[in-house]
Amino acid sequence: MTESVKLASGDRVILCVSSASGVYAGPHARTREIISSLGLEPLIYEGVRLSVREGSLDREIRDDFYSAHLKVILLDVKQGEPLSDNWALPEVAHIDKRQLLVYASSNVTPDEIKRLNLPVNVMLVGGEEEFVGLLRNQLSQLMR
Repeated sequence: MTESVKLASGDRVILCVSSASGVYAGPHARTREIISSLGLEPLIYEGVRLSVREGSLDREIRDDFYSAHLKVILLDVKQGEPLSDNWALPEVAHIDKRQLLVYASSNVTPDEIKRLNLPVNVMLVGGEEEFVGLLRNQLSQLMR
């Protein structure tokens, strides 16, 4: 955590969630509220799978992703969905790892996470309460 980017009021934070389950981000109110309460600008995309790259939303997400000071990925999949089916995962290779936080729901196995070969530790969260609490704490620690 000490190597992470420092955030200042007005900085943009993007959250990309592959599943549109609404378990953690929907209807985005709590996550958006936490990010906003720290003076940060929330950019939240739920249900952004790899197939989004072929549509008109790709440019919007890409612009927001690269302009954001901090990128947050939540790996939350429904049974039978591949963990790698998240719009943001291929972009990880092109960003500074200090600008990245990755969370995974408890239904994701350590082996699945390991296969993604991510440059940061992935934090497992047991549900929405744990996710928003951990996100709030980590964002607070990153504020300058």
